[in-house]
Amino acid sequence: GHFALQISFTSIRPFAFSGMIAVDDVSMQSCSAPPIGKCSSGQYQCFNGQCIAGLSQCDMKVDCTDMTDESAAFCSNIHGNCNFENSNLCGYKNGSGIKSFTWMTGITAGALGGPKVDNTYGKATGHFMMTTLSGATNTEVATFVTPMITPPTSACKIRFFYYLGGGSTNTLAAVLQVGSSKSQLWSTSTQTSSGWTRVEVSISSTQFFNISFNAPRTRFLTGVAAIDDVSMDPTCYGVSVNKNCSAFERQCANGRCIFSSWFCDGDDDCGDNSDETSCPTTIAPTTKPLPTGSYPNGTCTFQQGLCGWIQAKDDRADFQRRRGTTPSFSTGPANDNTLGTALGFYIHVEASGLPANSKLALISPTYMWASWQCTMNFAYHMWGSGTGTLQINYQTVGGSPSQLFSISGNQGNKWITNSVSLPKTVRSPFVFTINVTHGNSFLGDISLDDIGFTNCNSPAPQPPCSKTQFSCANSVCVNFSALCDFQDDCGDGSDENMKTCSSQPGYCSFENSACGYGNVNWDNFDWVAYKGPTPSAGTGPTFDHTIGNASGRYLYLEASSPRSPGEKAVFESGYFQKPASTCNFRFWYHMFGPGIGAFNIYTVDRSNKSSVIWTRTGSQSSAWLRGSAAVAATGPFKIRFEGSIGSSFSGDISLDDVSFSYGCSGPIYYPPKPVPTIYTANCNFEANIFCNWTNNFLNDINWIRQSGGTLSPTTGPTADHTYGNATGNYIYIEASLVARGHTARLTSPVLTPD
Repeated sequence: GHFALQISFTSIRPFAFSGMIAVDDVSMQSCSAPPIGKCSSGQYQCFNGQCIAGLSQCDMKVDCTDMTDESAAFCSNIHGNCNFENSNLCGYKNGSGIKSFTWMTGITAGALGGPKVDNTYGKATGHFMMTTLSGATNTEVATFVTPMITPPTSACKIRFFYYLGGGSTNTLAAVLQVGSSKSQLWSTSTQTSSGWTRVEVSISSTQFFNISFNAPRTRFLTGVAAIDDVSMDPTCYGVSVNKNCSAFERQCANGRCIFSSWFCDGDDDCGDNSDETSCPTTIAPTTKPLPTGSYPNGTCTFQQGLCGWIQAKDDRADFQRRRGTTPSFSTGPANDNTLGTALGFYIHVEASGLPANSKLALISPTYMWASWQCTMNFAYHMWGSGTGTLQINYQTVGGSPSQLFSISGNQGNKWITNSVSLPKTVRSPFVFTINVTHGNSFLGDISLDDIGFTNCNSPAPQPPCSKTQFSCANSVCVNFSALCDFQDDCGDGSDENMKTCSSQPGYCSFENSACGYGNVNWDNFDWVAYKGPTPSAGTGPTFDHTIGNASGRYLYLEASSPRSPGEKAVFESGYFQKPASTCNFRFWYHMFGPGIGAFNIYTVDRSNKSSVIWTRTGSQSSAWLRGSAAVAATGPFKIRFEGSIGSSFSGDISLDDVSFSYGCSGPIYYPPKPVPTIYTANCNFEANIFCNWTNNFLNDINWIRQSGGTLSPTTGPTADHTYGNATGNYIYIEASLVARGHTARLTSPVLTPD
């Protein structure tokens, strides 16, 4: 076949841990790639170096063995292309004839004398368009029409697959329609009962046009006519006038999409002035008042009281407001954080007399609303050999607590300032809670001071917006650079419309896939997808940035053993087209812990030359932080993330929610490789470790390389298969370390058949 393939071994852990699965000595036979040469003029070079006819790109038929000629990231941007798998038919419509083309599968059509499988997938469940040619009382024509297409910028072709069966007098034609003018481009009476037939038809038009597929019907005819996989030659650069604009845009009369806020602003942005017709004499702002959060002004220093914070009623003891030293020696502060003297006040949990693991809570006033930028700032003091845990949560009314911050143990005789951010905009009443769990002795006082809030109130409506701003549904104005960056700048979410944002190149939340990003095979270890808190205490996030709870996924690198300082994990994208003049790459990162190393982001060109565009070193915050880096590449580029291990296990680095600024980059670019790397699946797991086989991105647990016996007694091999001794290597999954039903997947490199 033409399709690239990967082999995947999947192991699912049963209920009992006394079971082991191992793999060794994997080999493939007669699977090497065909020879690759220099492509000639008019050919398209696949990513793997193969040469195919130029007109084979984006024709819905895989010709490259790596499938790069049919990349959805590129081909989906060519309007007019349709495989008819979706019932919306890509904007195609039946004409005004009495009999129409019908959306069918091979299961239905086969019973009517039509094709038994579609052309796209070659399956009976695949879809296409078909009309029967019999049953007409008079001569009539069934027509099926493309969306309106803009004039091609150069000579180009439309490609499609047709099926015609039932009799030699049956015909199918393709007709060019420009307004009321029609001219036949192609016609056939050739029967294709043995299968689908590909056709290429040249198009030349200086005006907007449609293509109509016409099938005459009379009472004397029998048989069917069917169409599938219609595509425009990429050189047409066709843009459908009938396309749906994004959620941020409105459509002009000439089909162009412009930002909604540009309508009725006095400027002809459409080019046909349709955005400035039928405008009201005055534009009344559509202001929708948002609830305010009644946040305290400034910072609560506890000099005058608790500022509206209240003690929980069902806990073991209360927070105390005090100044100077605490009653116990070798624990607690001597001064407050605000004034730095014994005259200043702070709040304090006195450890003396409390049983181990006693819990106390302090609850904020109820707030009605909070933006994604809402940050709680505070200072804490945790000194003493018996210090327990300080935790900060937020909780909506009727909801469950969500942890924002947690730290345990002796942090030294000093005040430490910190901030925590809400993971997303909160539109329902909620409270913050400060929770303390007492340690194991009286030497465990925990104190807080200077609690304040920044950027928590709702944004204010401010129409009319400027030409550099996006007008939110609630009339708030935000810069276009803030669209689709995984943060709710509008306050109503209208700048983060998922349907529109998810179509942007490079946009990824890592919830269900890596979106074309992936680990490389030449670094020391891998970034992994994870949910909830990382395994090491005192480092890493407790939840992802996208969803804001433990069910959401993010990427992280684990700094614990067997990792060593300086080791690096690299994760990178595919290639993107040369960026626009102003282009920013946005992302969310988490770097918290005393052992944090370095996090670098690069752009990499086609020659593999890398340029640093962003870097951070050491602990930054216990909250997710937004990062942004200017991209100034002069040609196709990819994004590379590089995290390095710091001084200790408490150095987890995390990444989530990556995106480019709106309109920044074209579709994914697949550069030719004159001398491609040809991978083999053969591997004995000795010298070359995994031989380009990789652990799957969504694994619950990874396959690991081992020699001798496994960690669990009475299960697993004691020797490898290659050498039959305890020094040889194999790979396996350790069942005692995971829960029932957890899955480990191992995926081969991409292989190409003869």
